[in-house]
Amino acid sequence: MAGLLRPSAGRVSVTGRDIGGMSRREVARLVAVVPQESHFAFDYTVHDVVMMGRNPYLGRLERPGLRDLELVRKALDFVDARGLADKPVTQLSGGEKQRVVLARALAQETDLLLLDEPTAHLDIQHQESFVLLLKRLNSQGKTVVFSSHDLNLASVACSRILLLDNGRAAACDAPDKVLTLELIRSVYGVEPVLTRHPVTGRPQVTLTFTEPG
Repeated sequence: MAGLLRPSAGRVSVTGRDIGGMSRREVARLVAVVPQESHFAFDYTVHDVVMMGRNPYLGRLERPGLRDLELVRKALDFVDARGLADKPVTQLSGGEKQRVVLARALAQETDLLLLDEPTAHLDIQHQESFVLLLKRLNSQGKTVVFSSHDLNLASVACSRILLLDNGRAAACDAPDKVLTLELIRSVYGVEPVLTRHPVTGRPQVTLTFTEPG
């Protein structure tokens, strides 16, 4: 969906457009990506990092205009990082850096946001705040797709789950239809215990850790 890999057969369409024949600049105006880890070789300021999200719209030597600056300010405000604008990105905590990378993606002004294991390296406080940001974006009309090994996080965060089994789709539906005893047994080969989240009512998966025999 990010256009980084070409399919061996068929085509990948995003909002009805075949991204296989699009330039990287065109794809970047359609899809924004938040990687699992972001490494910065230089001490860019947070403001400069978020401004990188405007690159698909600027020429090689073109300076950002007033609209670019306003979009960067709005993105920083959305993730509550305006106060970090002048701080070197290399001095940020993991949670702060993830919010800044999200702000960079928001500055791209795309309808689709892709995230790879967005909470993998965050503590539970930052996991909660980050997922709430994603849910807020989704409520405002942005399509949010993220990969995760955390079934319980996916259950409470997502309206639909695509469950993969060795790279193939085992199910794609609402959490209640996907996180079932039968499917989890089949895909993971474990005997789970299913309960309900006390607030959301969504299914939650617990392992028994029972020794065989």
